[in-house]
Amino acid sequence: MVSALFDEYDRHGSAGVLTTDGVLHSIAETVPLSRTMKEKVATLRTWCRTRARPPLPTTKARRRPERAPWTWTPRGGRPVSHFTQVETKINDLACLKLALADLNAEFEVATEDQLVKVRGWKGSTLTAEAKIKASKSYDIGLQLTEEGTYKLVADWWGIEEETNETQEKITQRIVQRYAYHKVKKEVAAQGFTMDEEQVQADGTIKLGVSKW
Repeated sequence: MVSALFDEYDRHGSAGVLTTDGVLHSIAETVPLSRTMKEKVATLRTWCRTRARPPLPTTKARRRPERAPWTWTPRGGRPVSHFTQVETKINDLACLKLALADLNAEFEVATEDQLVKVRGWKGSTLTAEAKIKASKSYDIGLQLTEEGTYKLVADWWGIEEETNETQEKITQRIVQRYAYHKVKKEVAAQGFTMDEEQVQADGTIKLGVSKW
């Protein structure tokens, strides 16, 4: 978010404004620490194998979320396996919660010792760190990746059947509103004041900020 702000100031000076497209572009260009410090992480892991005590398993330890299975379709039928994944740059559940509140969507986060169950076709489920109620019968799960971001896992076929909305449209709406709240959080953290907010005809939000 901060890099998007600096990009706008570099291009337009004090007249620069943050846009959703600009923020999403900056997020897409972000390189996670797992890549920039790959060698140091590998060295630390090697050191820990012989010099650190591994954590002891407990009955309350949270299980790793189940991976979404592959999807295949029999001749003339509906997909037998249901869950598919959509990669995102979402990494802040607090901002996501605010975004979903704006969209009037129910949101549930896992507890310390219990992951949430994501509903799919005919009672099938998988576990995730959080979930969004997408329709009467289906949820969208959020599973944490090694990069620290969350992927959206759902039975998109079923959701589209019940909502008459495509996966692309649903995902875009969630990510766009998330980016809005993420920008506001980062702007405030950097000491900027939001002076102007405009919603364009295509749904793009333009923000004007200043710093004294």
